[in-house]
Amino acid sequence: MSAKGGCKCNGACGCKVKRSTSAKVRSTSKAKTTPEKTEKPSRQMSAKVKSPPDKTEKPPRETSAKLGSTCKVKSSPDKTEKPHRKMNSKESSTCKENSSPEKTEKLSRTTSAKVGSTCKVKSPPEKREKPPRSVSAKVDYTCIVKSPTEKTEKYPSMKLSEYLPKLGKETLEEFVERYLNVSYKARMNQTIDQLQRHLQNLPGYSIGEVFRGGSMAKCTAVKTTADIDLIVFFDGYRNMQDFIADKEKDGGILQTIESHLTTVPVLSNSWKCTKIAHPYNVTLKMDGCSIRVDILPARQFRTAALNSMYNEIKRQPASVRPHYSVCFARTQCEFMRRQPRQVHYLVKLLKYWKSENVIGLKSYFLELLAVHIFKTKLGKDTKFDLQEGFRLALIEIQNYNSLEITFDDYYRPETWKDLRPCKPYVMDPANPFMNTCYQHLDSRAMDRMVTCATNTILAITNPYC
Repeated sequence: MSAKGGCKCNGACGCKVKRSTSAKVRSTSKAKTTPEKTEKPSRQMSAKVKSPPDKTEKPPRETSAKLGSTCKVKSSPDKTEKPHRKMNSKESSTCKENSSPEKTEKLSRTTSAKVGSTCKVKSPPEKREKPPRSVSAKVDYTCIVKSPTEKTEKYPSMKLSEYLPKLGKETLEEFVERYLNVSYKARMNQTIDQLQRHLQNLPGYSIGEVFRGGSMAKCTAVKTTADIDLIVFFDGYRNMQDFIADKEKDGGILQTIESHLTTVPVLSNSWKCTKIAHPYNVTLKMDGCSIRVDILPARQFRTAALNSMYNEIKRQPASVRPHYSVCFARTQCEFMRRQPRQVHYLVKLLKYWKSENVIGLKSYFLELLAVHIFKTKLGKDTKFDLQEGFRLALIEIQNYNSLEITFDDYYRPETWKDLRPCKPYVMDPANPFMNTCYQHLDSRAMDRMVTCATNTILAITNPYC
């Protein structure tokens, strides 16, 4: 055994081995480990470092958050051992050790270096889902989700044929000539002539004339809704009150007409007699189509001067004046018959539109409306565009409650202005006391009419129809 260097047995013989220490024992001790074998650190070290085991273990994920205490860090050992790091022996100092990051998880761990403070370990931020594009990102505001805007068409998808059924790929003039015109006039005229002669021989009364009126006489008849008015003029009454009393009493004029047409068979295979309210109606059947014939009794005037008739009506009470309307049937037919053919076509279109869309308007009102459009909107051009005339007439129907239409063909409208009704009115050109407008249409019927007129106008202006 050497005195200076000590025993070379390295303590195997039981001798005491002097350990060489540095001059500063109580200062920081440096523990060095050999790369091959790990030596046990000195017992006087304040920081206890545990050597890694042979087998690889996953380090715990939690780290002590308290500072000032002994920091125990378990590092994940590798197959090749690394030398120990320098440790500070002061107990009051903070032990700073960075553990090796794991391959599976990336954690951002930040430890405060201040003594006595809390060690905060920040967890990785969670993945946030992207908000939808249409959600407002402002705080304290209501989240409004905007639905994608619908593609609005420049023109409506409706077609004119939806309001004028049976309309094909043709002009309106061609449609009127092909479908709306009545094509069985010859056979119908023969039947009506026989019916007129039969009424002329009505027993018990003096018949002045049986006049044929209605849409067939005015050249405005539509095949699907054609009607004929047979006005039977009764002579021998001094005033209208006596005539009204005889017409409505039991066994009077209306019952006599009914008995005359049903008891005496006259072409029974061609018509069927039905009574509807006060007028008596005969329905003719022609080639599968039904034509209604209205038989209307009227009082025969001694004079044909219209002004004398107007003065007489003016003296009558309001309840009596409507009975004079049928007396002007001849004048009304003359007024419509002298209109150009294009006006007749426009009337037929309006009547067909009214019938197919179930619009509550008088046929005579539509006839006068067409004449008004021709005279005031189309410059009395006899070859006006039928589609444009149809559109202008529908615009007037849109503004139904504002209509103020009069004619000066047979009387001066200013003369009877005081007796004119309130709006809307379309006055009969033959009778200044007759308004062809319904003044008390209910709101539902009005809305239906205006909506249908509006949609039809849109369909007319649609270039794709």
